[in-house]
Amino acid sequence: MADLLEPDFGTAIYRSNDNIQNLKIRVVIKKVTSSTALPQSIFGKHAAGGGAGMELADLRLKHSLSSQPQDSDEYIFGYQEKLFSQREWDLYSSLGNCQTVLEKKYHEEVKHTRTRPTTRLFSYVDHDTFTNIDERAQRMTTSAAEVPTFLAERMTTVRRRRTRPARTADGEEAVVPKINIVNLNPTPEKMSNSHILTTPVQTMYIMADLSPKHREQKLSSDEYVLCTIKVDAHGVITTKPDFNRGQKPYTVETDGLGKEVFEYWIESVSQQMSCRERDGETKMYRELYARHADFLAACVGTEFEMVTWRTRGDQQLSWVTQTCSTAVHGRDNVAHFSFPFEFELFYKKETIEDEKGTDEMMRWPQLYIEVLSLDSWHRYRTEGYGYITLPTSPGCRMETLNTWRPVGHSIRDELRRFFVGGSPELEDPTYVSVPSTFEGAHLSKFGFKTESTGSVTIRINTIQQSRSFLDTAASKKKLASLVDRLGGGAMQQGLAAVLESFQKARQRMLVARQRAYATGAASQVEESEA
Repeated sequence: MADLLEPDFGTAIYRSNDNIQNLKIRVVIKKVTSSTALPQSIFGKHAAGGGAGMELADLRLKHSLSSQPQDSDEYIFGYQEKLFSQREWDLYSSLGNCQTVLEKKYHEEVKHTRTRPTTRLFSYVDHDTFTNIDERAQRMTTSAAEVPTFLAERMTTVRRRRTRPARTADGEEAVVPKINIVNLNPTPEKMSNSHILTTPVQTMYIMADLSPKHREQKLSSDEYVLCTIKVDAHGVITTKPDFNRGQKPYTVETDGLGKEVFEYWIESVSQQMSCRERDGETKMYRELYARHADFLAACVGTEFEMVTWRTRGDQQLSWVTQTCSTAVHGRDNVAHFSFPFEFELFYKKETIEDEKGTDEMMRWPQLYIEVLSLDSWHRYRTEGYGYITLPTSPGCRMETLNTWRPVGHSIRDELRRFFVGGSPELEDPTYVSVPSTFEGAHLSKFGFKTESTGSVTIRINTIQQSRSFLDTAASKKKLASLVDRLGGGAMQQGLAAVLESFQKARQRMLVARQRAYATGAASQVEESEA
């Protein structure tokens, strides 16, 4: 089992809405005695002298190593804080070595600074040339023979920056032409200016100069990256590697014959908010989110049909069973899934207590089932759809629902289903019964070709509990109204059919009565004329 305290050199991502200038990072680096600390000449010199001389030499060497001062360094870096290395200090000390505006600025800073606060630690900020060089030198693999792609070569000249609208010579914002906006022969400068990443990212590198102290001339090859910090405009902070957080220190080994080993720690020492400030910020964000929610509600409005049935936010209302092989029972292939699931539904109390006398009926919950098949060639096919209205009374019962599947309009669809797999599917599962988006008076599925496929048997255990029955037990009128509204799906359909038949019969009766009145009036006119 791997040690959980081992350092992780991967990238860590944080997100903060605070000012990035409050970020403080403490870096501690310490030199560790390398395996080549014992000179090989000592072994050759005392090899022929016997064991006693060798032990005495080892003791003297260990004593001399322990008496040497410890090579360590520590510093607390602020975000985008420039800390010069010894090589940069020597370079920018002379004005003749400074050509650009940035180099002259560094010359003024070095001139007004007496000593360096560190011996090995320093930093490169976003506007240093090292940042651009390091981005160009990134590789995707560890192979020395890696060849960059065409896109990688073009993207090396692209820097992340804030894009601003183009300006004319008068300072006004340029208008983008609406015709001939495609340039068939762009210049390299045009391509470089056009391909700019819009997400601004600032980069900072915390470095270490691991050159031997006795060497006066410092080289760039002795500089090693300890930590990379990137911050974008959305407050996303990327650090590589992550902070130690009590884990083992990171190690870096120098190149060359010495092979010196250094250990370093990276810790965040940013000032933490007090409890009062944290509570105030939480309250402020809560009020901000509440006002934003009110604003969205005002923009959207309230003219929407609310969901009748509700459930808990963490409850799942869809399931996928395991794969089951079929067995022959009689003349049918039967699959025993034995897949249990449960859920709770809550009816909206405001709708139950509504006493406006509306004729709208409540839709009872329905369970939709889709059956899929998988063959030995891993081809999926839709075998059938079905639905069942949940029982309106509590208890345990067995229900069998018949399934069907959509059929294509040509023999080609069936051949594709047999050889390749796949079949027509329903985009809306509620289309099995009455679509959830249906608002008309008559539902027509004319032209929709289907085929009967089989049946699914389920066992349903139903438990019902209603607080409204207890609260309204003293009022028989309200209780009867509540019972009528809590009717099942079959009862509702039957009642709707009865009401529809009654309306048709009533219309026929009115028409017949009008005809009878018209016939009677005509006969009276004839008698009067006679």
